[in-house]
Formats: sequence, structure tokens, C-alpha cells
Amino acid sequence: MKKTIKILATIALFLTLFACSDVAMTGYDESKTTATIDILVTDAGTSDPLDSVVVVYVVNGREKSVKSDTLGRVTIPNLGSGTYRLRLTRAGYADVDVTVPLAPAPDIDMPVVPDADLSLYMYAEGVTLTGDVKIQDAKGVKTLKAGVTVDLTLGGASFVKDVFTTVTDADGKFTFANLPEMASYTVSVRRLVVGEQAFEGTTTWTETGIRTGNVITKPSAFVMTLDAPVLEVNTINTELKSTDELVVSFSQIVDVSKIGLGDIEVTRNGFTEVAVSAVWSDSNKTLTIAPVSGAWGATGAYELALVLKSTAGANFTGTNPIDFGVTAAVVAPAKVTNFHLVSWVDVLGDLQDTTVAVDNSADMLHLAWNDIDGENGYEIWRKRSNEDNFTLLSTNFAGDTTYTADVGGLFTGSNKATFMVVSFTDAGRSDFATAPRLTYP
Repeated sequence: MKKTIKILATIALFLTLFACSDVAMTGYDESKTTATIDILVTDAGTSDPLDSVVVVYVVNGREKSVKSDTLGRVTIPNLGSGTYRLRLTRAGYADVDVTVPLAPAPDIDMPVVPDADLSLYMYAEGVTLTGDVKIQDAKGVKTLKAGVTVDLTLGGASFVKDVFTTVTDADGKFTFANLPEMASYTVSVRRLVVGEQAFEGTTTWTETGIRTGNVITKPSAFVMTLDAPVLEVNTINTELKSTDELVVSFSQIVDVSKIGLGDIEVTRNGFTEVAVSAVWSDSNKTLTIAPVSGAWGATGAYELALVLKSTAGANFTGTNPIDFGVTAAVVAPAKVTNFHLVSWVDVLGDLQDTTVAVDNSADMLHLAWNDIDGENGYEIWRKRSNEDNFTLLSTNFAGDTTYTADVGGLFTGSNKATFMVVSFTDAGRSDFATAPRLTYP
């Protein structure tokens, strides 16, 4: 039995004109339980096919990648039913995420998984937006202002990075460079507190559909006007270790003479009060809070509630209570040791031990290394001699210290393959520069 099901999938574009993908489910029969995703990747501006696009996806908990050919084609075979997230990367283009559901057709008795045909677009980088910010005082005088935080949000496609932030320079100017073309761009400024005064920018700057290479300049993009004075939290270190102090910086000088019992209160899980000491800096703008016992009693979520006034009479505003968390000390990941070749399989399926030299007939390499106590897991990376960068092949959880590398077709001509393994914990990865590596043949 053959059927064809057409599904149109639009990847979050601001106009139908800029649809990111067309997905078609095609060609299945009653015995078909796996599917193939066929992809055509093109330039969103020119519609030309794109080669060397790296498509990263996860199968059975393992990350894999494949590159598009000279015609922009990518094939990912042998996929069971489920939802697959594809990340597309290519030098000079913005990274794009695509979600592809593969599910049995609902109108037949057998659990048949149809194939998926996708047409995906990538967006060349090279758009620049620039402008300046002025503040206006009570007399209406406008002055270019340095140090204003400016945000830009992208729309129009499922970009992996869609929020950018910068700060105005000494001349009050800001620049967002190397943005993807044909997106929607929304630029805004954050509230600015200078001493006892606050400035607010209420407008936004929007642009759409700019092509790469264009520089869009908007003088006086933003004029920030005086707003009612407020007492705000400028900074707070919200992730603490068990013996860390909580440091809160305020926008104005706090009137410490009017702080009473209970005006500074810390609770855990919303109801358990924690005994703390609170010390103000000499300027009365920074508050340091520490548990009386010398260490926070438990890991988890905490809340800081404040009832404060500034010397100018402004009340504390903003999120109140303020959330912060206490975590256990995290040990930096260690370097993997004894990364070695256990055995290899040739193209005839014969298992070889490491006393036999690996040559161009290898199609599987069996790798192993020592387990490190306390690690969350390991990442295995590979780079061919004709490639500039390593590609992540697999992520293993702690205790899984072996990996079978499929190298069929890699050892052509003078090509070699270098494998690398790094450990990771909540603190991050071990050092790539010192990670053990193996190069074959």
C-alpha cells in the first residue's frame, strides 16, 4: 500500500513570504517502521543550494552530524518515530533550529512511519544597525550618553541566537554588526539610573527584510526622558555556594536610619526564615548578607524580601521578594586518562586487536578510556585531516567509557581521523587543549 501525505511546516517566520521550511511526508508501506529525513538547504536570499552545512541531530540519546553536499542535499536515514531537533550551522550564516516530527500515519492500521522531505533556508550574516542614545534633562537639554544598555531581538525565523545586547560607547553610539539578513529587528534601550535620577526610553526601533551588506544608521535612535526616581537593585549574585555571601547593589543611597526589624528578611522555600547578618557599605548603596551560622543551611531556592527607602524618598521597587539559589560546590572536571584503541573491524567484518596496524580497510574503531569519579559524563569528538574543526560525535553518561567509531569511508587517500574525549560536570568541560587524542591510521 502506498500513500503520500503532504505537510507544510512554517519555521516561525514573520511573513509567509519568508517561510523557513516545507516538509512533505512521502512514500511508505505497511512494513515500514523507520523513516528518512531528506533535506534541501538553500540560501534564503538567493535560493542557491548551500553545501557544507552541518546538520546536528540526536538519535537514541547520541548526537550525530552530517554535511550537505554540493547540491545542498542532506539525508538522515533509519529514524524511528519521534520528534527530532535539527540544528543547521555554516560559516557566514546564522544558526537555525528546526523541529521535525515523525509519527505513524493516523489513517492506517500498521505503525508506518512516513519519510520527511524538508526545504530549509539559512540566512547570510552581514547586516549592521547603528544609532545613538541621548538623555533629556528637566530643562529639555539632550546629551549623548555612554553606558546605556541596548537590546536587539531577531524575528522571522527560528534562529538559535535571537537576542543581542550591547552598550553605548563614549560618544553615545551603539552598533549591532553581522546580523542575519531578511529578519525582523527590534531595538530597545533599558532603563538607566544615574545617581538619584532615572531615565526611561519608551520607543522601539524596528526594521525588516534588510539584505546582507547593508548598514542602517539611525541618528538619535533613542531619547531617554526623566522618570520618577526609584530605588532599584542594580546587581545581585543570585547563584551562591554554601559559604558565599549575598551581595546586593542599589541604584540610590539607602536611608539606613529608617530600616527596621524585619525590613530585610531571607526565607527558604517561601516559609522557613533564615537568620542572617546584613552589613551596608560605606556609601550605603551595597548590602552584604550572610547566614549567621557561617553557611547556608541547605541547597535550593531562597528569597530576599526588602522594605527600603532611598535618601531621596523613593521606595524599593521591582521584583520583591528577590529569588536566589544556593548550590553545592562543584568540582571542576578532570582530564580523561588512558584514551586508547581497544580493537578494530575491517571491511570484511573481521575483528582485529591493536597489535595489527590499523590501515585504510578499517570501518569500525573500538575506543576506551578510564572512568573518572565524580564526572557527569564524556564527549567524543572527531576531526578529519581535511577539516578545520572537531565535530561532536557522542555524549556518554558517567560510567560509559567506550565508544565505537564508524569510520567507513573516512580513510580515503591520505585522510586521517583524530578522535578526542573530554569529561564534563556541572562546572563545564575539561580543557580541550590538553584532552587526549588519537589519530588513525
